Amino acid sequence: MQYSFYMDNGDDGAFSNGPYDIVLPATLQFDSSAFTITLTAGLTYRFKFLANNAEGDGDLSDEIAVLVAEKPDAVASFTRTS
Repeated sequence: MQYSFYMDNGDDGAFSNGPYDIVLPATLQFDSSAFTITLTAGLTYRFKFLANNAEGDGDLSDEIAVLVAEKPDAVASFTRTS
């Protein structure tokens, strides 16, 4: 079985980047020899998935949304409060 996923470009636009194919078992990595996806902090990306087998494509999943956040800075010092 194989899975395909689709994603938008983070501005609530059309799902135009893909499909990207995943053969299971696998770990989904956004930086691989097959493709590289650059995600921008502050944008919300939407994804959809579908399964593929010898009978064809399954139904497209409901979309999921992921907000990409920036990594916070390390704490420089602590202050005690009462």
